[in-house]
Amino acid sequence: MHINFDLLDSLSDNTLHVKKGTYLYRKADASTCIMLIHSGSLKTVYSFQGTQEHRVDDFHIKKDIIGLDAMMDSYYSTDAVALEDTIVKAVSYEKLSHCTSRSAEVVEMLDTLKARFMSRKEETRGILNNLRAEARMAAFFISIISRMANIGYSNQEIQLKMTNKDIANFLGVKGETISRAKRSLVKTGAIAWEKKNFKILDFQILNQIVNPRFTH
Repeated sequence: MHINFDLLDSLSDNTLHVKKGTYLYRKADASTCIMLIHSGSLKTVYSFQGTQEHRVDDFHIKKDIIGLDAMMDSYYSTDAVALEDTIVKAVSYEKLSHCTSRSAEVVEMLDTLKARFMSRKEETRGILNNLRAEARMAAFFISIISRMANIGYSNQEIQLKMTNKDIANFLGVKGETISRAKRSLVKTGAIAWEKKNFKILDFQILNQIVNPRFTH
C-alpha cells in the first residue's frame, strides 16, 4: 500500500523542531506517539546500561516513521539524535486509536508502516551479516541511496549527514577499517566520495562486492 504522508501530516498533534546534535527523545522516555520526519534526519542510538558503550541502531531520513518500535512497550529503547536541524510531526497513539476505529485506510496504512519497519530491520541484519567490511559499506550505500531516491532525491548522489564514526559504529567495524574500505571502493571505480559528498558511479561493481555471485 502507498503511504499517504499528507494524511499522516493531517493527523499530527504536534510539530517538533530538533536542533542538530540534540535529542528528539531519550532511552526510557515514555512513548506516546509515532513521528513522521518532515525534514532533516536523525540517528537512533542504543546505549549499554552501566557502560559508556553505545551502538548506532539506524539512520532515519525524511518521510521515515520513528517510534513504531515503542508502541508495545510504551517507552523508547534508544536515544534519537538529530544529524541536522530536523522537523518532526507527531501523531499520538490516542489519535491513531481514534482514527483506526473509524478509517480502514488508516488501519491499512499503520499495518504497512509496521511491515516497512520490520523490513528495515531485516535489511539492516542483512547488511551486518556480511563478514567483509567493504561489503557492509557497499550494502549500506546501496540502501541509503535507494531510500533517498524513493522520496524524490538523486538515485546516484547524496550529501551524507552522518559522520564516518557513526557509519563505522553502525556497521560494527573500527574507524580505520572504514577508511580502508572507503579507499578500496573508490579504487574499484564503484564510488566517488569526498568529504560529505558521495556518489555511486557503478551499481554493478557495488552489487558484485556485496554478493560476488551477483550477475547483471
